[in-house]
Order: sequence, then C-alpha cells, then structure tokens
Amino acid sequence: MKGKGKFVPFIIISIFFFSLAHGYFSKFQLLFHSRNGYIEDYDKIQLRSAGDWILSPLIIDDNGGSDYTWEEAKSENWCNGSGTWGDPYVIENVSIDGSGTGYCLYIRDSVKYFEIRNCTFSNSEDDTFDAGLKLEDVNNGLVENNSFLNNGRYGILLMRSRNNSVLENKANSNDHTGIRLIQGHNNTILRNIACNNDNNGIFLYSVCHNNTISENIINFTEVPSSLTAGIHLREGCHYNEISNNSVNGDIQKGIYLLEHCNSNIISDNSITGTGNFGIRLKNVCEYNSIIGNWIFYSDNYGIYLWNSDNNILYLNRLRNPGALNALDEGENNCWDNGSIGNWWHDYAGIDNNDDGIGDTPYEINPSPLIQDQFPIWDDGDDDAPPNITVLLPGDYQTFGHDAPEYEVKIDGLYTNSTWYSLNETSNYTINKLTGQVNQTIWDKFGNGTLTLSFFVNDSKGNIDFDEIEIYKETHTSSINIPIVKINSPQNYTYWNSTPTINSCVYTPHPNYTWYSIGNDCIFIDNNTNYLLNNSIWEKITDGEFVVNFYANNSEGDINDSCYVKLYKDTTRPNTSMFFVPHEGEKLVNKSTLFNLTAIDENGSGISDTWYNINDSSWIEYVEEFDLSQENYGNYTISYYSRDVAGNIEDIKNVSISLVKTKSSAPRSNYPNFDPDENPDDIDPPKDNTSDDNLLINVIEIIILIILYSSISCIPVTFLMIYRKRLFQ
Repeated sequence: MKGKGKFVPFIIISIFFFSLAHGYFSKFQLLFHSRNGYIEDYDKIQLRSAGDWILSPLIIDDNGGSDYTWEEAKSENWCNGSGTWGDPYVIENVSIDGSGTGYCLYIRDSVKYFEIRNCTFSNSEDDTFDAGLKLEDVNNGLVENNSFLNNGRYGILLMRSRNNSVLENKANSNDHTGIRLIQGHNNTILRNIACNNDNNGIFLYSVCHNNTISENIINFTEVPSSLTAGIHLREGCHYNEISNNSVNGDIQKGIYLLEHCNSNIISDNSITGTGNFGIRLKNVCEYNSIIGNWIFYSDNYGIYLWNSDNNILYLNRLRNPGALNALDEGENNCWDNGSIGNWWHDYAGIDNNDDGIGDTPYEINPSPLIQDQFPIWDDGDDDAPPNITVLLPGDYQTFGHDAPEYEVKIDGLYTNSTWYSLNETSNYTINKLTGQVNQTIWDKFGNGTLTLSFFVNDSKGNIDFDEIEIYKETHTSSINIPIVKINSPQNYTYWNSTPTINSCVYTPHPNYTWYSIGNDCIFIDNNTNYLLNNSIWEKITDGEFVVNFYANNSEGDINDSCYVKLYKDTTRPNTSMFFVPHEGEKLVNKSTLFNLTAIDENGSGISDTWYNINDSSWIEYVEEFDLSQENYGNYTISYYSRDVAGNIEDIKNVSISLVKTKSSAPRSNYPNFDPDENPDDIDPPKDNTSDDNLLINVIEIIILIILYSSISCIPVTFLMIYRKRLFQ
C-alpha cells in the first residue's frame, strides 16, 4: 500500500506536465501553420506534337500515391515535357471515356507547368465533385481547345486552384455545369463555348477572387432547371471581371450573383432571350459595377437587384418589351455615374438640347423613388447623327480562309441599330462592338479587294457609316504559300514593357517578313528576336492591341492571317487594408482580423499580395490574419501587391497598437461590412483560443488540488496565488 501511495503523485505530476506540453504544442502548430505559395506568371507556350491516344481514366498526383506523378507520366507516349515554364508537361490528342468513374483526367497537388490540349473527355459520373477534367490544388495549367461532353456533373472543375488558363474549349451538354471553379483565384476563363449544360454555363462558387471570365459563348436551347444561369457567382466571390461574354437562349438568368459577391465588374456582355432575368444580384451583393451590357428580350426583368446595395450601373442598353427593364429592391444603388446613365427602350422623355441625355429622369421604382438621372436618349438631330469608326481590321490588311475579326467605335452614346455589309451585299446586325465577320458570307467571295462597311443609326433614321478595303487571298495549293509560326510573344499575355518579337517562316522561296500594329509596319529577319519597336509601344495605350505577322515569297504569295492579341498594362495595383479597431482608430487586440484587398482595375489581375510585421520577413497573403502570436506594443504592418504583368505597388504602411482587453471576440473584416447595421449578414470565423486556454487552466487547478490532497506539501497560499495568476 505504501508503494501505491507514492506512485499516485508521480502519475498525477506526469499528467500535469503532459497537459502543459499539449497546450504549448497546439500553439506551436498554430504558429508554424502555413500554405504553399504559387508562381506568379503564366504564359502560353509552344505546341507539342503527339499521336492519337485512347486511355482509361487516370490520376496525376505530384505527391505520389496515385496512377502517376508527372515524372512517371512523361515516360508514357501520351505525355512529354519537363514541367518548367519553357518546357511544360504536355498531354495532347487524348480521348478518355469516364464511364464508371468520377473523372476522366484528375490532376491534384501540382505546381508544375503543364498543358492539356486537343483532348476529349466524356461520360464521367455524377457525384458532387465529379468532372471530365478535375484540377484540385493545381497551379500553372493551360487547358486549351478540348471537348468536355456529356459528363454526369461538370465538364471542367477547378478546386482551390490558381493561375490556370482555360482557353477555347467546348464544355457542352454536361449534366450540371460546363466550367466550375471552387475557391479558385487568378484564373482566366477565355473564349470557351458552354452550351446546353443542365444548370450553369460557368459557375464560380465559394470565395473565388480575381478571376477573368471573358469572351465566352453560352447558349441554351432548353430550360432544364429554375437554377439555370449562364454565368453564376455564389458565396463570397469578389474582384472578378466578367466581360464580353455572350449568353443567349432559353435560360433562367443570364448573369447571376448570389450571397455576398462584392466588387465585381460586369461589363460589355450580350444577354438575349433569358426566361427570367438578364442580370440579377441577390442577398447582399455590393459594390459591383455593371457597365455597358446589352440586355434584350428577357421575359421578366432586364436587371433585378434584391437586398443588394451600393452598386453602380451605367451605359447599359435595355430592350425588354413585355417585361420590366429594371427593378431595384436594394439601397444606395446608382443607376448613373453622375453624368451618364443607361439606354431604356421605353423612355418617354425628350432630348431638346441634343446632348444625348434625356431631359427628364427615367423612373425605375415609383416607391421608394429610384431613378436614372441621366438616361441615354437622342431624338435625332438632323445635324448630329451618331458617328462610327472602324478600328479593326486595318485598311488594306490581307486575310486568307478565316473571316477577319472586327472592332468599331461609336461616338454618340445613343444608337438604335448597328450593322455591317461586305461588298454591299446582305446586312448583318450586330449588338457588340467586337466580333468576327460572318464566315458564311466571307466564304462566298473569291480572292481580291473587298469593301467592309459598318453602319449605325438613331431613332430618327440618321445614319453614319465607315468602310475599309481589305484583301482576301486564298490558294488552291498550299505547297509554296509561306507558313508563319509565331514564337514570341504568346497569345493573350500582359506586358508592362516592350515584348520580344520573333516569327519563323517556312517557304521554299522566302522574301520578306514583317509585323504590323495598326498602320505601323516593321520588317524583321526570320527567326530573330527583336524588341517591339519602342515608338510604336509608346503610342499604345493600356489595354488590348493586336500584332499581325506576315511573310511573302518571291512569287508574291502572302501567308494567311496570323496574329496575337496582347494587353498592355503599365498601371500598378492598389491594395487596401481593412480591420475593425478595438478602440479609436488604431488600437487593436489579439483577435482583431486584418484583411488585405488588392485591385488591378482594367489591368492584368492580381498575381500576389505580401505583408510583414515590424520589418520582419515578407509573408504571402492568402487569408485574414491577426496578431495573436505577438507581444503587446506598437506595430507597423507593411504590404503591397504585384499584378500578372509585373507591375509592383509601392509599399504601404499602417501603424497600430496591440493592447490587452477583457474580451477578445473576433470581428469580421469583410470589405464594407457594418457590424452595427447588418450583424447577421456574415458569420465571422470562430476563434476557440480563449475556450482552449480556459479548459487547460481548469485542468491545471484540479491537478494541483489533487496533488495537495495526496501529498499534503503544497501550501494553500501558493495554490491561491497560482489561481490568481492563471485568471489574470
């Protein structure tokens, strides 16, 4: 019995030290918890050749434990490359039937550069996260010119993936969504076709930031579900750009933002024939910009804002006879920018001074009264018709088999109709300022000079036009026709300085090689690097521009149209810090959350954001942070962002004081969130630190009491002092 009595205190003391060690180990884990960063730049790189492969469903996991790692995959005939920027892994000309599995191709845990092109993925199963192509925790991928058909859930699914490009794919007739992103940032979804999917064309869900959704075509011929939307953002998707997309057909909602989707730009989209809404914002979607969209023939509403405040809408064209052009059930939404509003087909006012703005406001809601103060309208002044200018193609530019793309500019913000004709034949009405000449009419003409004319009119019948001459040159034999391969720059890339120009020409009898931008032409040598001419670069404004490449032979033959679209971006991003002080402006506690929000307006998009505390090492920002691991005192938090084009913001600094408080309940720091006005709108993240500390303290006191009772050697005074110290 004496032996057992001596052993009990030893066991209790061991438990005591284990409890303390467990507490400190938990704090150690919290302190050193981190996330992987990502490589900031992505460029489209050179094509690879491959055979035609029919494969079974497969998984590539760079951490191992699956069918292949990338290194193992490249040993197969259907994959090559080394995973670098200049030599990516390439999977090309592969067909996979996913019947019986949840995927055709599943790539996960990868930061290597890779390309998937000219493949077909079909018939994968229909569980929650099944897809023809599934990318999970994947960066630096290019998915281009593939077909995703008849998959049970999604055509393409990106989960927690960054810096990927999905270009010119067909994602059609899938049972839920064509292309879906979940918690994905800085991805580009460009020029895809997503038609007749059962729920959504493109769907961004749950904290998707800084993605670009542009120039996609989404058509529906059936109405499978009341949830159907052309482009859908849901639950905390911020700072995305949705532009120049075309959504048409029997679909419930054209573009739909639902539940806390803030600060997105929705611009220059064409939405026609939707069954319910053209554009809808629902449930606290705030600070979004809706600009320059064409919304025609919706059944119920052109634009509908419900419980969504502080949005701005202007330069939109709404023609929805038989429906409401707009309904606003939010607060503080602006239906003009202070000088210009929107065009409404049913505006009943006049424009006496012919300035293109109606003399009376357009009423959106009668009660409470909501108006567009500057509706776009023009009664038609005989002396001031609208003006149209052809920007693309360039005068005397040569094209081959492919119909040319066009871009026009219209001065005079009100227009009634816009159309074009080729050699004064049939007229083709357009509702966007950019597009491609109809291929069918282009094919009707043989080689020679063609006149491309663009027209615009107003409601009084005033017409303006602009026309250019272009050349069509095709050949029945391609033996000697120059073939131009563009080595640099890559298509759809952003530049903050002059790009390198290099093209390789294949022809038996080469003559000249040159490139042009607008009306400027520069001759170059074959397969030689040149910086783009600096005087031309200086004339280019920030935004999109086109570089055309040409070559001819000694017989006078010229290559078919060959060009790249590039983007000039010389503007630095802008980062803001949001936090809710405990007191005053700069007093915070250990539970205060700091949120960094970066914007690259009309630029290449945010690549990464960094911060440090008191000049410590820089940390890549991935989510809200606090100062729970710091001592009380004064601190300076520094931060900056970099965009995809390489522009780096000047470092910003915020000085704060970390003070001790009785209560350290965490507070949400979502941008524009007012905790006094809408306390239930956003659920702040739960912090269990205080509860864990209390539990450890109680256990420690109980152990001390047991020790006191067992070995009678701990004075009561010491126990009370220790208790007081624990609960300070």
